[in-house]
Amino acid sequence: MAPGSSTLITATLGLAVIAAAKLAVLMENNIDPFMCGLWYSFALLVLCVEVWFRENPELLNGSRFKGYPIFLFHQPGGNGTKAIVPMPGYTRIFGAWHAGGVCLCFFMHVLGSGFPLEQKAQTALALGLLWAIWATINQWRSTYGASQFCQMGILFHSLTGPGCGLYAYWMLHFWLTNRSPGKFTGGEFILLGTVATFALCAAAWLGTNERKEAISEKNSQKIK
Repeated sequence: MAPGSSTLITATLGLAVIAAAKLAVLMENNIDPFMCGLWYSFALLVLCVEVWFRENPELLNGSRFKGYPIFLFHQPGGNGTKAIVPMPGYTRIFGAWHAGGVCLCFFMHVLGSGFPLEQKAQTALALGLLWAIWATINQWRSTYGASQFCQMGILFHSLTGPGCGLYAYWMLHFWLTNRSPGKFTGGEFILLGTVATFALCAAAWLGTNERKEAISEKNSQKIK
């Protein structure tokens, strides 16, 4: 799906409607996001930590089960994964660090579920912003990364999908409705200010750089 194409726009809007409907139900019934987030982050943990032990993380890149069940790097019906196998060392170290971040996300869902409400709300802000960061990255890749990802698979986890994006909005809603009334705390200012800085930097980058589709790395020259 090309950037700006009617197919991509339709897919994005379709998932956005599903995510919005689910979010409305969750907010209307004031459902706690921590337990669902716990299982969601645990599933990501299982997928991501394989990179610690193998240069070919088959669960994540889809080569083990031909993409099932998440289809991030393996197109449905495709002949193989779009990911580079084996992973270059430069990529693998960042993948290993990311897996550590996913572990922390899971850990904080576990601990946060038992916090007193005020501390639980603060934790929800941090987790909500983390989900939003991941969802924003996925949104970009779903638009410009067709040669490297299964677009529908990663679009599911974008800002407009019922994956990371939904959890971001759900956690932030929980924070807003359960935080202590009054002025923002110092911690809230730091977190919101940090993400706002990221957003400004991203806007500046978008305004000064060409937007183009990513090139497949499968057949590129190996890193020397």
